[in-house]
Amino acid sequence: MTRNELLNLVRGQCPGCGRAMDDPRSSVEVLGLFSNMRGSSPAWLVEVVHRLGKRWIFAVVINDVRSYTACEIGSVDWSKWVSGGDKPEVYKEKHDAVATISAK
Repeated sequence: MTRNELLNLVRGQCPGCGRAMDDPRSSVEVLGLFSNMRGSSPAWLVEVVHRLGKRWIFAVVINDVRSYTACEIGSVDWSKWVSGGDKPEVYKEKHDAVATISAK
């Protein structure tokens, strides 16, 4: 799945979020692929922050081959990050930090 396909899935699920995504002053960030979302399915996470501060986090859950569902979630569990995203080096650090804390 390309970044544009991913963002179009999110845009289609939330009209208000879609408008924010189209505003060049808002930020849209693909956080990467996460494991075990909504049961055992992997999902891509996307964060949208409107220029006025409203924040959405969407999980695009992989149901089957070329079958996806986008749903809003409340937070990011960095321990489930697998790979990818717009800033993979930053996300790996977040994942490793959570893993270090969990190991203690």
